[in-house]
Amino acid sequence: MKTVQPLAGPLGAKAVTSHLDELGVHYELVSHEPTFRALDDAAAGGVPPHQLKTLGLRGAKGLVLAALRASERLDLHKARELLEDRHVQLASEEEIARAFPILDVGALPPLGPGLPRLALLDARVPKHSRIVCAAGDRRHSLVLSPADLVNVARPRVADICQD
Repeated sequence: MKTVQPLAGPLGAKAVTSHLDELGVHYELVSHEPTFRALDDAAAGGVPPHQLKTLGLRGAKGLVLAALRASERLDLHKARELLEDRHVQLASEEEIARAFPILDVGALPPLGPGLPRLALLDARVPKHSRIVCAAGDRRHSLVLSPADLVNVARPRVADICQD
């Protein structure tokens, strides 16, 4: 298994939080020891584990983002149907690293500077009052309201998880 080294360090979180400030999104930035799995971010920050993971999807029209609870798995068939693109695949770590060099690979937030739009959000996410997501690097997480995420990003909210 190939290991991709972190690229951003604190620059990732700083760039993401500056972007959220510009958008008027309320958030809490949580610092913690480096984490390498979405579920670990919530535990490291000492907050409930309603952890959101953001995935890069590559399709015929380029990259878009999809977000779902970290405990779930993306159903690519559902994503293809919702995006009306039969070519949709998960973007590789190398593609993500090349496309977003200020962010750590594996710490992709649902909103950030230069990121493609959040196209899909799993329907289970807005049921939570707060979610925890990556902040662009492995040492920080964001706590935010799913309602704010939906209002700003305007993703398609649908069931995108494997049954």
